[in-house]
Amino acid sequence: MATNPSSFTATASLSQVSMLWTSSGATEYRIYRATNLGNEVLIYTANSGTFTFTDNVANYDSTGALYDYEYRLAAWDSGGEASGLVDSVTMPALASIDVTGASVLASPLSTGNVSNTYSNATTTPTIDAHVKSMHETRNGADGKYDPAR
Repeated sequence: MATNPSSFTATASLSQVSMLWTSSGATEYRIYRATNLGNEVLIYTANSGTFTFTDNVANYDSTGALYDYEYRLAAWDSGGEASGLVDSVTMPALASIDVTGASVLASPLSTGNVSNTYSNATTTPTIDAHVKSMHETRNGADGKYDPAR
């Protein structure tokens, strides 16, 4: 069975958790994440030469509470998986300095300098109006929304 690395740390920042570990000579490393709900899922598999990973995650759950994440790093080789090292983080709260005001977007939206991979550039000054116009063009003859249009 593989040997666990001697160290594993997870560090939370806004919308990200950065992980760093030491080599244990394993052929690959697997990172599992569990949330407040306790469901553990495999989120990353690294080869034997990789010892860092950044997970992009939400800071808050649907109730507005800060997320707690638990990460488990397990080493893997032909003999099987080691039990793993665990580190937990609580996501930091957003401060007003972390949030950019919506007025920053007003100029690019009104001049048509905004585009995305889902639609053409828009000169619509608000996202709500753009989404409404997209929705209206997808209404079928019966007035019901038709995603195929």
